[in-house]
Amino acid sequence: MQNDSNTDKTKLAYSTCYGQLSVYDGKKLGGDRCWYCAEYIPNGSYRRTADHFWPKHMKGRLKVVCCKNCNDEKKGLTPNGFIEHLNKLKAKQPYYASKFDRMINATVTLWERVKWSV
Repeated sequence: MQNDSNTDKTKLAYSTCYGQLSVYDGKKLGGDRCWYCAEYIPNGSYRRTADHFWPKHMKGRLKVVCCKNCNDEKKGLTPNGFIEHLNKLKAKQPYYASKFDRMINATVTLWERVKWSV
């Protein structure tokens, strides 16, 4: 019997006060909220994208449901690079500190779950 750890690590999900946020392997994208900022993004919306959690150019396969704004902000950054970027933005724009904290926490949460599998 083959152990499919890739399936196990990519079908992660957690519930928050925002609702169900899901991560999939790119074959099936689910969840109705952006993984990073928790913005509601319905199926079929032009704002709904799939972000490569680990950059595609670095052979990343794990994708998360993500809004266009967060995907544009993350670009091709690694999880640690994205956290550093968000911390810089938080220092420049303290008014949005809670949003940046939410995005940092979401990134750290997923990174802690998958980093030993990457």
